[in-house]
Amino acid sequence: MSRALALAATLVLLGSLQTGQGWVPAWWLVNAVAALLWAVDKLAAVGGRARVPEAVLHGASLVGGCGACLARQLCRHKTLKPSFGLSCGLGLVASAALVGLS
Repeated sequence: MSRALALAATLVLLGSLQTGQGWVPAWWLVNAVAALLWAVDKLAAVGGRARVPEAVLHGASLVGGCGACLARQLCRHKTLKPSFGLSCGLGLVASAALVGLS
């Protein structure tokens, strides 16, 4: 997924959130944590330190799709691994479904 597409999908989802919804703060928090996990793993990879397990990154991508997808593209981290593209994409779909159901 290209950086532009990830950014566009995130902006569309963010723009469709209604602040009156009780789940919005939790959605922001989950996506922020997912983005943080991706950024921490990228810094660890560059610095040769202990990494965030791939299973944790996949889980973060599934529940925090927007944050994970955006961080994946901005940090240019694991962009060549199809499994991470899939988990980020599924997370985006889940976020879109949450927005659509509200």
